[in-house]
Amino acid sequence: MNKRTQPKWSWKKSAATAVLSVSLLLPSLVPAKDVYAYGSSLPAPSSTVLTEAYSYASNSFTNFFVNTNGGSAGELKRAQSLFTLARNYIAGDTTTSYKDRLVYWVKQTLNSTAHMPDMHGGIDMRQQQYYLITLALIWHTPDLKAAFTTAEQSRMLLMAKAALAAGAYVTADYNASGVLRTDASRITMDGDPNCWPQGNPNWTEAVLGSFLAGAYIVGVSNVGSFLNSYDHASFKTELSAAGLTDVYDSFNLTANATVNGYVNNIDNNDTAGKPFFRGKKLTDFYADPFRFYYDTTGKFTYTELATEGDQVGVLGRAKEFATTDAYGVRDSLGYVLHGLNHSIGNRYLIDFMGDWSGTSSSTQRTDIENRMKVGFSDVLGKAENGYWNISNGNFYYDTAQDEIYYSFFRSLADDMGLFKQVLFRDNFEDANYTGWTATGAWSILSTEPTWSGSTTQQDDVVQLPAASGVATLISSYSGSNYIVYAPVKVSAWGTSAYRNVGIVGKYVNNNDYYVMRYKQDNGMLQIVKYKGGSTQILKETPFTWNLGTVYQLKGVFGSDGKLDFYVNGGAAPKLTATDTEYLTGNAGYYASFTNAKFDDMLVTGR
Repeated sequence: MNKRTQPKWSWKKSAATAVLSVSLLLPSLVPAKDVYAYGSSLPAPSSTVLTEAYSYASNSFTNFFVNTNGGSAGELKRAQSLFTLARNYIAGDTTTSYKDRLVYWVKQTLNSTAHMPDMHGGIDMRQQQYYLITLALIWHTPDLKAAFTTAEQSRMLLMAKAALAAGAYVTADYNASGVLRTDASRITMDGDPNCWPQGNPNWTEAVLGSFLAGAYIVGVSNVGSFLNSYDHASFKTELSAAGLTDVYDSFNLTANATVNGYVNNIDNNDTAGKPFFRGKKLTDFYADPFRFYYDTTGKFTYTELATEGDQVGVLGRAKEFATTDAYGVRDSLGYVLHGLNHSIGNRYLIDFMGDWSGTSSSTQRTDIENRMKVGFSDVLGKAENGYWNISNGNFYYDTAQDEIYYSFFRSLADDMGLFKQVLFRDNFEDANYTGWTATGAWSILSTEPTWSGSTTQQDDVVQLPAASGVATLISSYSGSNYIVYAPVKVSAWGTSAYRNVGIVGKYVNNNDYYVMRYKQDNGMLQIVKYKGGSTQILKETPFTWNLGTVYQLKGVFGSDGKLDFYVNGGAAPKLTATDTEYLTGNAGYYASFTNAKFDDMLVTGR
């Protein structure tokens, strides 16, 4: 996928202001929050992912009820297909076929029980969040909204109100009596107990995002009036009369008084010093939706120190690489991707509505943007090359390619400037290095305990024995402007002189290339140019390298001659040099008289 330049997102307020002047029980009369102008300043999806969205945008939601984990990755991908078509239109592509496909399938979700979500407020919201965001985009894009009948627009508004009611019901931290709720007391509208809003982002990002989308349709300033006057029995009557059968069936499984007790008392609890969610009141939400998102959800998604990528050791790695679940340790790429996927959907929505750039909490905005940069840089290699997971008491190996919605997630992350273009990757899990060019006695070791994560499962790595002289293992990728990421571990130094380990860039042949290495003979990190088989040290600095420790090496090989060498991240490289002799060449590994092990090479654009 081509990475395009991140456009500046800009917004203009319109002169129009929506004022709630009628009962929220009359959905067709509630005005839209018509506040922003739209245009090509919004990022458009790539043509590749747009084509995929067009072909996949059939929105068939399968509803699961009591005591089940509802939804599926297929449903999420369909919802993200609709979202992709909507953001493509908003970015200025009004191609009739794309618009018609979007409108047709959204109409199906509003008019057909075979394609209708249930809005129960639990795990299903991981699929339905992007659907609700799509409704919010349509609602605030006049010519898209005009493609729907008055009755269909009323159903959209009812969907939004259902998301608000369900979200408030399961997320409110205090019950009707002002008693702090336990996780076990949080049950969805359809009775599913799998609710853990105080826990992990794969849930909280989706549920709060659904609440946000509902609020942006109803109108942020109208949310309190709706929740305070909410009557579950009356709302179910509205759902039934409007033909939203699946939502009605979900809501009908919880007693009226139970729902009313939680939803109607949020403001009372706020006033009594028992705030709505994670220490924040609903009034905080009205005042600044971004800040409410940041304080209750966003900052809890990126809570760990990065172990890979551009900023190793910096705060921002995703929480679900280092959290717990009912079975103990959770360290899961799959759950992380869910959480980050919903996180960037929320960022897009909040920014679309002007509340990201428009917040007065600029310090918090900078903080979450920095955390996201760290978190996405950290997850890229794990996602592309694979990761040993533990969750729900089980071990499993996972790559991004196992998540069928990943292309849409990847596209939005690219457009937000959070991912780099992946040019090459190899994790050696096929137990060979076919396609690489080897000099020296390289081999595959299949019994190496994995280097990343909390498990001790075994990984395939490529290694060189300590007795081998200068050896290179050169990948098939060749370019002029790229970054090489490679974790490496030295298990033993050989007895001969000239003990080195490192990464190669701009490899022309076995006599001409650049290498960024650690030279154990004299304890130096070095940037070295091989020319005609002879070495020229361009830069060096002292460094201590410990046996048995995994080091994250990163080498920048620029088209401008820039050579930057990082070890375990850092804001600045350990070494930097400039040399323009080799304009293009391959990436690879390098070692001599060292039992060196390498894994998970990733090559990206700069």
